[in-house]
Amino acid sequence: MRQGTTPTYAVTVEGKDLSDKTVFVTFKSKWAEVTKTGDDLTIVYDGTNSIIAFKLSQQETFELPTGEIEIQVRYIGADGEAKATETKVIENLKVLKQGVIEYAG
Repeated sequence: MRQGTTPTYAVTVEGKDLSDKTVFVTFKSKWAEVTKTGDDLTIVYDGTNSIIAFKLSQQETFELPTGEIEIQVRYIGADGEAKATETKVIENLKVLKQGVIEYAG
């Protein structure tokens, strides 16, 4: 059996401190949706932006087909209301490459 590492990805949300909020990162295609939240996420606020790091399993990456997929970051605001960044479309070239996803919401 081959063993490998699970890639780590990061998205940046500009101008928001999400380090103390409940956050959801969702990838959505025509056929599948993958959401990461809670302990699946590591959130660091650098004084200007929130950098959200997470891993996608091999199964999760295979659920997202080649082509355009949407990514959105949602969070619970201080007022208890659900808020969301704009939905962005990124190109998925079979399996998402490790590293920073070109996204800023």
